[in-house]
Formats: sequence, C-alpha cells, structure tokens
Amino acid sequence: ADEELRASIDIHTPGVDIFFLENTKSKIEEYYRSRGFFDVKVSYVFYEGRVILRVEEGDRYKLVPLGFKGLDLPPFYDREEIKKAVGEFLEEVKERGYKLARLEILEDIDRQEKKVFLAIRYYRGKRLILKDIRFVGKDGYVRKLFSRYRALLPRILEEDFLEELHGEIRGYLREEGYLDGDFSVSVGVSEDEENMYFTYTYDLEKGERYRYGELLIYGNEKTRLREIHYTVVRQRYFSVSAEEESLWNLIQSESFTGVRIENLVDRDRKVVHRLVEVREDRRGVLEFAVGYNTEEELKVEGGVKLKNLFGVGIVGRLWVSFSEKYETYEVGFSDRFLFSRKYFADVSLFRRLEFHRSFDLESSGFALSLGYRPLRWTNLSFFLSRTQNTVSGTDAGEYGLLRYGLYLLREKRDDPINPHNLTHNSLRLMRAQGDREYHKVELNNFFLREIVKGLSLSWRFALGWVGKGAPVFDRFFLGGLRDMRGYDFEAIGYPQGGRTYFLGRAEIIFSVKEPVRASLYTDAGSVGKGFKYDIGAAIGLNTPAGFIRLDVAKPLSELPDPVSRVKVYLSIGYVY
Repeated sequence: ADEELRASIDIHTPGVDIFFLENTKSKIEEYYRSRGFFDVKVSYVFYEGRVILRVEEGDRYKLVPLGFKGLDLPPFYDREEIKKAVGEFLEEVKERGYKLARLEILEDIDRQEKKVFLAIRYYRGKRLILKDIRFVGKDGYVRKLFSRYRALLPRILEEDFLEELHGEIRGYLREEGYLDGDFSVSVGVSEDEENMYFTYTYDLEKGERYRYGELLIYGNEKTRLREIHYTVVRQRYFSVSAEEESLWNLIQSESFTGVRIENLVDRDRKVVHRLVEVREDRRGVLEFAVGYNTEEELKVEGGVKLKNLFGVGIVGRLWVSFSEKYETYEVGFSDRFLFSRKYFADVSLFRRLEFHRSFDLESSGFALSLGYRPLRWTNLSFFLSRTQNTVSGTDAGEYGLLRYGLYLLREKRDDPINPHNLTHNSLRLMRAQGDREYHKVELNNFFLREIVKGLSLSWRFALGWVGKGAPVFDRFFLGGLRDMRGYDFEAIGYPQGGRTYFLGRAEIIFSVKEPVRASLYTDAGSVGKGFKYDIGAAIGLNTPAGFIRLDVAKPLSELPDPVSRVKVYLSIGYVY
C-alpha cells in the first residue's frame, strides 16, 4: 500500500507550491477513499524547509453486498478488489458462452454505520452457440477446409475460432494468386429459452488471378545468373508455394548464407514482379579434428568442402580419417540443381567402416546417383555402386558387388523445420551382382497429421524383402531409435539378420503448453517370423533447429540375449 501511495505523489518535483500541495492532498484522499476510508483527512504543514503531510485515516467502511451473491468480495470496501472480482466473474461466465452477461452495481455509503451497501444486479443473457458454418461455393479445397472446421461444431461462439478460419481462407486465396480475393459472410440466428444459435454462411469472391512478371536478381558475385534461374520456379500464375519452393531451392543449393525474395505487386496490371537478393557463402570450408577412443585409439580426421565451383553450384568434398587401426576417406562431387531445378547428381569414391551389433563392415569403391524431380515433393533417382566389402564377425568374408537400382521418394511438409503435417513415402528397388546375386526391395511410409489444434497423430509402416544370396550387411535388423525403440540396436534379427521385415508404429502427440509437446506410442515389428512389441512416451519442444524430444521406451517381448528393460533416446526432428 505504501508503494501505491508513493506512486500517486510526484515526490521528484523540482519545486513545491500551493497548487502542487492541494493536488497531492486530493490524490491521497482519493487513494484512501478507494480503499474504504471515506472519512480520511489530509493536512500539511511547513517545518524547517520541509513539507509534512499528515493523514488521519478514520474507520474503514465495511462492505455489505445486496442482491446477487456470486462475487468473491472482500469484507471491507476496496474499489480495485471489487473491479477485480467483477472482471474475473464475467470472464468465467463469458468463457461458458454467455457473451452478453453484465453486472450493474450501485453504491450507497452509510457514514453513520460506517458501511457501503453494494446493490448488485446480474444479467446473464443467453449463451451464444456457433451452430454451423457453411460454404456455398464449389471450390474443392475450401469445402475440405470447412469440413475440418465443421467437425468441431457446435461450440461456444469464439472470435479466435472464426479468425483462424478467416486466416486460412485468405491464406488459400493468396496461395493461389487471387491477391484481390475476399469472402462474404451472412449470419443466421435462431434461439430458444437458454441459447442463441448462429449459422455463418460464406461465399468466395476470388477476382482475377495474378500472373508473374519480371525476375530481377542481385547480390551474386561468383554465381552465374543462369544457375540462380535454375532454382527459381517459373510458372504463369503467382503462388505462395512457388515462392516457398524457390526460397527452399536457393537455400538447399548450399551456395548462399542468405536469401530474400521480395514481391512487387502491380494491382493495375494484375502482375507480381520478383526481386531475388542473395548473399554468397564462403566457397571453401576446412575441418580438422583429433581424438581418442578405445576401439580405434588415436584418431585424426580432416577434410575440405568446396562450394559453388565454377559458379554453377557444384559442391566438392574430401574427407580423410586415420587411426591406429583404420583408414577411411571419401572424395566426391554433387550438384543439387543440374542444368535445371528438375535434375540432381552425386558421384563419390570412398573407403568406409561400419560397426554393427554382430559384424563390422569395411567397404571401398565408387557410387553414382542421378536424379529427377517430376514434381516439387517427388524425387526419382537411379543409383549405381561398385564396392569391395570385407566383413568380420557374422558371415565373415570378402564380397565384390555391383549394385544398382531405382529410388522413389515423395516427402511433403507444411513447414521445413517444425511441421504439423508431413508425408514421407519411399520405395527402393535394387539388384546386386558379383560374388553374390540377389534383389532387394524396401518400402517406407510415414505420416504426421494434425487432427485438431494441439492434437496430432503419426503412424509409420515399412517392409522389406531381400533375395537368398544377400550377405549379412544387406539383410534386415530392427532395434534402436529409428524403428523398434524399446530394443537395443539391431537386437531383433541378431545375429544373422533376416530376409524380410515389417514395422508398424502409431503415436499420439498432444500439446502441453507451447512449445512443449508430449506423446505416447507403440511399435510392432518382425524380422523373419514372430512379432515384437514395445511402448513408450516422449516429451519435447519445438525449437528453431527442429523438434527436440526425449524418448523412453520399454520392450514388451522377450529376446534370447539379455537386453535393457528401458531405452532412453534424445533426438531432433521426426525419425522415419
């Protein structure tokens, strides 16, 4: 109270006069009256160059509510506490749908009894219900949008709910290039004794669709203009997805540290011009590391990465690793946009080392990949590799193989970092020849869908088959973060691996409090014969780097080898 009282007085004033003192006196008296001291008296005197304020509070008046008894009021009169009680009560009843609720309050001060009689009248009104939303147009996307929102009806009439719907409609119109587009709304009302029911009917007014105009590029010094033109989507009509794809392509090229695309709208001609600004990245990166581990002992690693070679987006890489036991290397070149945003390529020479649960693999050779993007979200690539493979442990031996095949990938997400909806479909077909001959097929599908705001479902199913001649490193294992999270790495299928596998996963993800999310899940999988199961829970949060999550999973099936009963993982993003 002392702090509030001091705040009402300008104690830092450079000078004092009668007007300042009378104003200060009035403020103090008003402050005390608002707290129930209606008989307060304030006076002031001058003493030895100072001003002394004297306050005679008097009795504090009791509060006597009359009429409506639903407010949590203090025993003594306090204007701020009364306002707070009224605000909290009205907020609560309006959340229940009584948007027209109001309170009328009249004060009667009895100075003899030292009481304030508070006459309270409560008018609840009718509850406002959003009964239905309808779309009278023929646009298929908007019809699906309305179906999703109608699934949440009836509900309390809330401004936020309607604003979210309106935002999605406007976003769709802009996405499709209808920059002058809008919608109209008519509202129907019906009522009964307790409720008023609202039906909102919408119609679209798209207007003329905007076309693309000129493309201006600046900021490039080393990069050729043609290379940037490859990455920018060129089409007849403006769309937000084309802008997003262009931006994503420029970032994925690895040639730039910064990219900005600005739209200049000519509303008279219904044209959108594009201004693309780029900041080129350093063209060379050198890395070096020294370490020690009990498996390889002293280890030295180093490499160089050369970006945007010849100004055409080619990336060259060289990585070498030496230890007391092993030597590995990789040298390669890649181009994510080869003569067009439709094509990409990668070629490399390598010597690699992999450590597995039942075997170790040392491989050397070359790999080639040529790809084509028929659609924004779809890649089709041909791959070819010739390797010499040395296996120690299970199925030990030397294997010279020529492997080639096709890889089809479709991945669509509504946000590149923290998606709410994501689809991943991939199919890999491979043929191997050499010391062993066999075929291999793998299918992987992952889906993430936001059912309602704050609640999502994800599910995955994957399967694979490989021919009889496949060595252990091309057979299947399950266990670990990527698949059966309740089991040790490659524990299912140990030690020989299997010729077939199946994996299924279901997960429910719900928002705790943004950006924190939690989930419950179960996995089911088999290598060869016999299914294994696990259950788990996770908690994580959305960050600029992606969804960081901590998983705890428990196996529900027994394995011949002893395994940890609980597995814990820390990961970034959705693992599929």
